[in-house]
Amino acid sequence: MELFKSSIITIGDELVSGFRTDTNSTWIASQLHLINNDVHSIYSVADNSKQIIQALQLQISLKIDYVFITGGLGPTNDDKTLASVKKFLGSNYFLDENYSSYLNNKFKNIEYRDMIKNQSTKIDGVNYLSNPKGSALPFYFTKKNTTFFVMPGVPLEMKNIFKNQIKCLIDKTSKTRITANLLTSGLGESLLSNKINNIIKTYSKNIKFSFLPNYGGVVVRLESIDSDKNLFEEVKNNLKKKFNKYFVTEEDVSLPEFVLKLLSEKELSLSIAESCTGGFMSKIITDFSGSSKIFKGSVIAYSNEIKEKILKIPSHILLKHGAVSEMTSIKMCKSVNDIFKTDISVSTTGISGPDGGSVEKPVGLVYISVMFENDIITKKFIFNKDRDINRKITISAALNMIREIVLRKK
Repeated sequence: MELFKSSIITIGDELVSGFRTDTNSTWIASQLHLINNDVHSIYSVADNSKQIIQALQLQISLKIDYVFITGGLGPTNDDKTLASVKKFLGSNYFLDENYSSYLNNKFKNIEYRDMIKNQSTKIDGVNYLSNPKGSALPFYFTKKNTTFFVMPGVPLEMKNIFKNQIKCLIDKTSKTRITANLLTSGLGESLLSNKINNIIKTYSKNIKFSFLPNYGGVVVRLESIDSDKNLFEEVKNNLKKKFNKYFVTEEDVSLPEFVLKLLSEKELSLSIAESCTGGFMSKIITDFSGSSKIFKGSVIAYSNEIKEKILKIPSHILLKHGAVSEMTSIKMCKSVNDIFKTDISVSTTGISGPDGGSVEKPVGLVYISVMFENDIITKKFIFNKDRDINRKITISAALNMIREIVLRKK
């Protein structure tokens, strides 16, 4: 038995021009997943009536069950959604006098008269909902077994309408979806896939396997509809065993959140010495509430001068081995531990790029050291990405090293 098929259409010139990022479709898709709706496709359409109508017609030809539309309901000339839906339905306009009176009382300034008239204009034959956070009214209608929900594009308004009104109108009774998200770290998508290829081949008829890579690792997603729960659990547990040390958690948390939670549970404190990451790792750690219980502080030693003066790295080590070296990484890690007296210390030094590399030390070369219980582990990496990505991957690698050493020793 299949899930209901849904699609999402976001409307606006600002979206298709790249001037503004479409966040509405991402949020709606996540909400639909929670209520067992399968998102078939996502579209962004310009403020153009012909294109909007074509997008609406396409959903019927694809036999989509639910279509969620955002944007283009405002009072200005570039808002084309209402007129497009009217033409699509072959319907007529009417003025809602009650809503017009409500808006006139709310917006007493005469300058709002045109806006009030536009926002009070409705389409015959559709079902209107309320908008507690704004003036553009959402509505829904069904044509040829496809139900269309039309909402304002302002995220605050759209989310309120979806959660409090539209969600309860969607049929959630028919199918059961079982899912699991297994976060892994330390192994790339291709190698991870090879590691579990036999399991995928054996169970692909019963379970859908997806690989979702990000800077913090790879999430392996399992999804099944109306299948045997015992079989699903068996496959999930087999994957965990196969992943071995690369498996992090199946909780809905990121790698930084998991590491902070782990350190909190073990009552371990953390300090950081950063060079190539330039304070970014400290920023990511302190993004999370409760990090002050674990994170004591950091030294951003971007220059050799600071490495010498603050972290007390001898100049002869920097001259002989260079700032980007195993020896410098170890010294940074030890020094920051001496400064903050923490249970765990970590250091990062490397060449983020795009300049500064050489044949011996290419762009993307990174050394990371982690100190715990007087032991120091140092790893060398070469990340062949751009500057921003190299730093993000460096932080993920450092967090994963912390995770591994704590779990191994405790």
